[in-house]
Amino acid sequence: MKITLLSLVLFGLPCLAQEPPTPTFDVASVKISGDDSRFKGLPFQVAHGTLTTHGLALRAGLMLAYQMMPAQIQGPDWLNDVRLDITAKAAGPASEQQVCLMLQKLLADRMGVKIHKEKKEMAVYVMTVAQGGPKFKATEGEGLMAATQGKNGAVSVNGISMFELAAWFAGKLVDRPIVDQTGLTGRYDVRMDMSRMQAANPGGSERERKDKPGDPGDRADQISALIELMRDQLGLKLQGGKQPVDVLVVDHAERTPTAN
Repeated sequence: MKITLLSLVLFGLPCLAQEPPTPTFDVASVKISGDDSRFKGLPFQVAHGTLTTHGLALRAGLMLAYQMMPAQIQGPDWLNDVRLDITAKAAGPASEQQVCLMLQKLLADRMGVKIHKEKKEMAVYVMTVAQGGPKFKATEGEGLMAATQGKNGAVSVNGISMFELAAWFAGKLVDRPIVDQTGLTGRYDVRMDMSRMQAANPGGSERERKDKPGDPGDRADQISALIELMRDQLGLKLQGGKQPVDVLVVDHAERTPTAN
């Protein structure tokens, strides 16, 4: 059979058009967290193709998997109540982007998660680098992200990305997405004095504020404290605006994972 250039082009197109298969973890354990799992450490850690979570809310898992803020996840309220312990490992070293894709597949397979995305115009906070540059340094090495909390509101976090930093603040105080436009793509060591933010947050935890919303004046004080902290301590600027953002709509999810 004579193989011509035209036949290679025509019959080769379907192969070229095929998308690579979604990466998956080689081994994974997913289970509902017990009451004793709500410890004070970080809810998740990612390193070298390994993902470990402790008491991570399903909503937070979706945030991590799809790199979105709390306000960008639309689904049932119980997504906050289902908390998972996950230990998952890839067959070999994997990038953080690949781990996110693996987590998407894991949540679909084990928690029955079905989603679709929409584009919506929303009120946002845009995070950029303030004049004078960032006031933190790049993390040395590739160790796991680690956080320590000292006295009087002092917090130190090593190995945090800008998305994780923005998501952390958005989950605590902000009812709109924080859009990262810093251009900082690495991992960094940050030090923060949270005392003023804690003083401006009389409503307590995020769940307590949802159950018993605070005064609008308290919310304004909290946002003002956050803007000041990011500018003065981190060298980052937070500015309100409005723009189209991706929204993740959860069409279906299960409250319990399938058996390991």
